Amino acid sequence: MASPDPIAAEIDRIRDLLGKKLHRLAEERLERLLAEHPTDRNVRRLHMQCLNEWNDLETAQAVAGGLIEEMPDDIELLRQAIPIFAASGRRDVGLVHAAQVLDLDPENTQVMAASADMLERARRLEDSEAMVARYERSADRKDSVLAHLRARLLTARKDHDGAIAVLRDHFASVDLDRIPEPKVREAVEMHFLLAKICDRIGDYDGAWSAATEAHRLDGGSFQVDAFRKILNDQKTVFTRESTPRLAHADEIETEPLIIMGNPRSGTTLLDQILGMHPQAEAGGELAASQLMQAAVARLTDSFLPFPMNLVDLRVADANDLGRLYERHTDGLRNGRRYLSNKALSMQVHLGMLSLCLPRLRVINLFRHPLDNCVSCYTTNLLASGHSYTNRLEWLAEVWKARYEMQRFWPEVLDIPFLELHYEDLVEDQETETRRILDFLDVPFDQACLEFHTSSRAATTLSYEQVTQKMYSTSKGRWRNYEKHLGPLIEELGPYL
Repeated sequence: MASPDPIAAEIDRIRDLLGKKLHRLAEERLERLLAEHPTDRNVRRLHMQCLNEWNDLETAQAVAGGLIEEMPDDIELLRQAIPIFAASGRRDVGLVHAAQVLDLDPENTQVMAASADMLERARRLEDSEAMVARYERSADRKDSVLAHLRARLLTARKDHDGAIAVLRDHFASVDLDRIPEPKVREAVEMHFLLAKICDRIGDYDGAWSAATEAHRLDGGSFQVDAFRKILNDQKTVFTRESTPRLAHADEIETEPLIIMGNPRSGTTLLDQILGMHPQAEAGGELAASQLMQAAVARLTDSFLPFPMNLVDLRVADANDLGRLYERHTDGLRNGRRYLSNKALSMQVHLGMLSLCLPRLRVINLFRHPLDNCVSCYTTNLLASGHSYTNRLEWLAEVWKARYEMQRFWPEVLDIPFLELHYEDLVEDQETETRRILDFLDVPFDQACLEFHTSSRAATTLSYEQVTQKMYSTSKGRWRNYEKHLGPLIEELGPYL
């Protein structure tokens, strides 16, 4: 009897941990497995899937590209990689691989739908319509997916009334309170699409109603007190007195650029602007700091939880963590001085990063609290795990906690910070861009003002903004919804 494959067994353990939502344990085991078997294809495929789940799309697409070079005819690999390329802004690559799959498997409706989606986002509307028609003729089509695709295309054609009719007709044809779990996610996404369309035509009550129904259907809960504790623990470890005494890396020369901000605060816009500069690469949301957190316990052998276990770091450990960050990011740098990282965990991880990456720089990005929260509530952040948006009270508490951390870190960390406000950036793009580039000690480049011409698209939620010239219509948007914002205004009043 053949002995079990230890690599396959460990992959199964990691998948089991992920299924049980034990992400930290899974990350730690995956990091060890990658270090021990860096060329194993199955390990790299698992890494690709985890990175996609953690929204580290830049690294995920790099791993996917390497695997596809080695296994160009692996249909399942291509199918898994297509949404990664699409979401990381490489729709041209995603469409090439979608065509490969459909050549080999002409009735693959999942890839048909993905192709129609990518074509619509690339504004190849006639091609998208043809793919939707192909999808409609398939015996395995899903009515909900078809309605969603049709509504998207009608919206792109500016037939807003037609798109609204398609969505509402679909909602009327199903019992939303009895649909199975996978279709709940589809229904949630379609309600957020309806909210966006209603907002565009000035039906703000309709938009708010659609977003509220999306949150009701999702029904996810959130532990505000637990979230606050995670942040308050950082304040316990990092004080003006204690931070200089913690171990700091002394061998790491890379210059990471961190964009720290709330979801929907302009981080994608800033990332795209920076990525137009010849000395900067737009990294998106990188998961390297999550892997570093998982590695701290292993390196220190500490019984303390994160971040308290950072007090047990030695200089050698801090250097090891810095090298871990380099391993997971340098392949994305493309020879440029800076690689930006706008991961939304930075309010939690910045202290740790400052210990391990001594040449770190931070752009601290803020947006008007009500505009920020309205955008969070009416956009499908639920797909990325932001369940605190389901209730305005939770949303306000999380916004306050994250804001307080953004104000806290410059007080205790001896690293360069630049404070930037979204409203200033959209009102006077050139002045603020020059200020940003001065902070990075790089020359001004006109291309940064023309970010919308980039051949690379942004991730799904923000692609429309960063493929247009700078606009400021989202400033003061909260006033359109003022009558619905009582809980937000009450909680955020001191910050207005």
